[in-house]
Amino acid sequence: MDHCPHSGTDNLVETTTTLANGSYFFKVVYGSGTERYLVRIDTTTLPTGSDFFGSDVLAVTITDGNVQLSQNDFGYESDIINAFEGYAFGDADSDTIFDGWESPISGVRIRLFEDDNCNGIRNSGDAQLDSTIVGPDGRYVFLQPYTSGGSNVCFITEVDLASLPTGSSLTTDNSEVASFTSGGNADQNNNFGISGGAVTALPVEWVHFDATLNNTNVELEWVTATEENNSHFEIQRSVDGDIWEILGQINGMGNTLSITTYNFVDAEPHIGVNYYRIKQVDFDGRFEYSKTIGINHTTQTMINEIKLFPNPSQQNVNISWKSKLLNGFVELLDLNGQVTKSYEIQNAAQTRMDVSDMQNGVYYIKVYNDDFESVKPLIIVR
Repeated sequence: MDHCPHSGTDNLVETTTTLANGSYFFKVVYGSGTERYLVRIDTTTLPTGSDFFGSDVLAVTITDGNVQLSQNDFGYESDIINAFEGYAFGDADSDTIFDGWESPISGVRIRLFEDDNCNGIRNSGDAQLDSTIVGPDGRYVFLQPYTSGGSNVCFITEVDLASLPTGSSLTTDNSEVASFTSGGNADQNNNFGISGGAVTALPVEWVHFDATLNNTNVELEWVTATEENNSHFEIQRSVDGDIWEILGQINGMGNTLSITTYNFVDAEPHIGVNYYRIKQVDFDGRFEYSKTIGINHTTQTMINEIKLFPNPSQQNVNISWKSKLLNGFVELLDLNGQVTKSYEIQNAAQTRMDVSDMQNGVYYIKVYNDDFESVKPLIIVR
């Protein structure tokens, strides 16, 4: 679908492809006055055998910023399209079943073949009809016209094993089959489980863990990006980093793919440096520790805290921390932990990073040197 401004001579501004759920969106920066756009559907990209109805162009008028226009829909109809769909997922318990809490796996290539003799086995006579790359939600879908007048039409999908994450392998069979005897049906149980390598999930994916001194209290905050089999968190404190005492316990989310924020207040910290860590405990009793952070109750000097502004950010993000670092680094990380930008800092307590060239999404800002490390999430929007 194209997104075009309407100003005498129409210029193509942006093109997008609908998501698996049929939705699409464009984000535009509002300037001033009245701005007019045309949204046009490329009807040549519709599924074979479908009939488009209505206009292929919709007019959009924007007179103010921060406006969400949601009624820009296009419709087509067909009673002969069959859908073959499924998920690629991190099979954490290796049971070959896609459980709702298991993580989707993107970037895997799925190929669709015709099963000419409907025997469920791909042979040299079965032609490849299509291929697709699994999206961020782990879902893939193939749409195929039904044209056989009551006869079975059979298909096979296969995973391109070369596209699996490094070191991982399938827990399910490498192929799935579907058979249709009429049009307008969907076969939705075609999932591929993957485990090992980079797919092996940690029980908790930590985003950040910080401590803040508020009058005489120490306020702890930690954020998780995902949780798997997470029973609870145990908050621990130490004055020497060797002997630890338990301050309290907070229940975890069990299994979730959403960002979750937790808070705990230590109302009676020791005078001097207090060290804190979080013990994360699974339902089966296994556990792991967060990193250890410290705060000086006497001098109110923070260890491990950075601030980001603005957040979300479109162009530049200002990054600051409590005290000057003689030398260190500031990095922008993607969701896979890959460094996309890196700045060296010297004798500074703040810096600015240009993120105008980055795509929309969630990233992490990391500030560190040999004695200091802090990470916070940054959202980039356009």
